[in-house]
Amino acid sequence: MKIVKKSDEEILNDVKTEYERIQPKTEAEFFSKAKGIPSHVYLKKKFKTSWWGLKRLIGKEEGNKYSRKTRKEYLDLLKELTEELGHPPCQNEFCIHTGMSTAPIYRIFGGFVQALKEAGFNAHSPVCVEESRDQLIDQYREFSLRLGKQASVNELNGSKQVHGAGVYYLRFESMAELKEKAGFVPNLPSRNKYTKQEILDLLKVEYLKGNKPLSTNELMNNLNLPSKRTILKYFKTTSIKTVWEEVQRVDKKSKDMEETLK
Repeated sequence: MKIVKKSDEEILNDVKTEYERIQPKTEAEFFSKAKGIPSHVYLKKKFKTSWWGLKRLIGKEEGNKYSRKTRKEYLDLLKELTEELGHPPCQNEFCIHTGMSTAPIYRIFGGFVQALKEAGFNAHSPVCVEESRDQLIDQYREFSLRLGKQASVNELNGSKQVHGAGVYYLRFESMAELKEKAGFVPNLPSRNKYTKQEILDLLKVEYLKGNKPLSTNELMNNLNLPSKRTILKYFKTTSIKTVWEEVQRVDKKSKDMEETLK
């Protein structure tokens, strides 16, 4: 059967049709129910935009920075953006991904940090952290013991005593793995789409094309690779530099073996 390659316009028409059929409230709902369209990673890389950018492309989001929203709509927007990014957004990320100004947020909530807190997130949780995996495990265990139960994502995001859930998602395969490492009984994890070795092989191919690591923009726009967040998660790090260092070590090891066999 011959595979017909669709144009950008045809792909966007398919997305629009599915959007109108589903009438989703969130990005997650849309991609879990949509049929016959590429993955969210592919679409975002192909059109070099965010979920809100896609909605603007299909005429479903005005993207007007002066558009008025209710207090609840802003809170829902912050929650949805946090889900997409894997961490609470900073003001710059909010503007870039939504195409909106933060001025209305200041007017309604009194500040961007206040809005994040009302949405249930810890606005002070950095994405890049110095703690080792063992230290993060200890941190999670101690926090959970203080709560008297296994800390949930919302409890992590709502506390100033620990890092937000986004950090743990990057360092561990899943919350289930984190809980297991901390000595708790986790829920059964979902099946992974990739293995670390598969991602490593994909990165090595892209590395060898230019004999150098890809820049962050090149990585995010490369349709042959999973998302940056997925890569960081499988390598259990918050630094893309660490990922490329491992790719380079593997490449050097392969070359050394080839030289030995000659």
